[in-house]
Amino acid sequence: MATLTVVGATGLRGGAFLSLAKATPTISGISSITALTRRPVKEETSILPFNNIVVPDITTDVPKSTKVLFSGLGWYLMSARTHAKQKTVDQDLNIAVAKAAKSAGASTMVLISAFNADPESKY
Repeated sequence: MATLTVVGATGLRGGAFLSLAKATPTISGISSITALTRRPVKEETSILPFNNIVVPDITTDVPKSTKVLFSGLGWYLMSARTHAKQKTVDQDLNIAVAKAAKSAGASTMVLISAFNADPESKY
């Protein structure tokens, strides 16, 4: 049984991804969806089996069945107030969750981030 685990699911990016995943009838190789959050996610129907695990530290409770980790973790600079504080979530926390997911057996991570995004970039 392979799980798609979503972190950042109560935020804008992670919440949008979670809603899309829950509405998708089949995701290749995935049999269930889990959201690791600090507070419950909004109730909505899920086609695949869904579990919301509310934990104080998402780096310690990545399910062993995780095959794919999706991270929408991010902190807007306006909320963080400094680049150093923003980095603690946008970089440091994402790295810690990625390592925990890899230790749990995940083979893929998808990260959506605007940290250090450059509007002048060609990509």
